[in-house]
Amino acid sequence: MLFGVCAFCGLMVATAGGAVHPPLVMVAVPYVCDGTVEAQSRHYSYRPGQRGIARNIYCIGTDGERRDVTLRAVGAATIYYTLICFAAALVLLVLVRLLRPRRTVGADAPSLAELRQRMAERLRTDADIVRRPAAPPDTGGVEGRLRHLQSLRDGGLIDEAEYRAKRAEILGSL
Repeated sequence: MLFGVCAFCGLMVATAGGAVHPPLVMVAVPYVCDGTVEAQSRHYSYRPGQRGIARNIYCIGTDGERRDVTLRAVGAATIYYTLICFAAALVLLVLVRLLRPRRTVGADAPSLAELRQRMAERLRTDADIVRRPAAPPDTGGVEGRLRHLQSLRDGGLIDEAEYRAKRAEILGSL
């Protein structure tokens, strides 16, 4: 995306800027012409009271042949200014990243051990949600309920105190 924005900026400098100030395009002419360069401006009027200027860039080769290189010069200028804009944008991005304030660890910042503990608790909670069946399984009586309770304890879903309390409740219902 950054290169696209830079390409648009390069195109605007080469076309609109070159129409207002022709030397903006002339910097790229050596890339498209090996011979002598000649710029020509013609004033014209297509309605009474309105005026325009047509600018052409010609390359005169060693054999004396004169050819129009205006479009090529504008294209080369577009590439030239796109690369300049892209290089400037990259430098700015690097500067912004280097000058961005860094997060410092202060007295109120959580310690690494606390962060690890929070993460472990969060992972256990998420794992419990994933492992929890949609509906309680048909345990088939007291024996099945006790086996299910033991599998919950063995899977780490309930601790020993919860296991003993629930086991006592199941046995108490007999």
